[in-house]
Amino acid sequence: MTARDRFTIPLQCPQCGKSGQAQCSQEDGWAYMNGDKSTTVGDVTPGFTRVKESSGWSDDVNFVCDECGELSAK
Repeated sequence: MTARDRFTIPLQCPQCGKSGQAQCSQEDGWAYMNGDKSTTVGDVTPGFTRVKESSGWSDDVNFVCDECGELSAK
């Protein structure tokens, strides 16, 4: 089992100003060189929803404010 890097993404709604954070982790090292999409999202502050969007060769994860429906600024 490989180690995982853990990090926090700050979230803020550009419409209402609500703020929060998302706890994420990613495989340590050079995993991305092999096409490993190992980034996972753990906890997200209540009031934000995780949205997965496919675009080309990668899947992007965005966060939307539950109240306004706006994408959060990262």
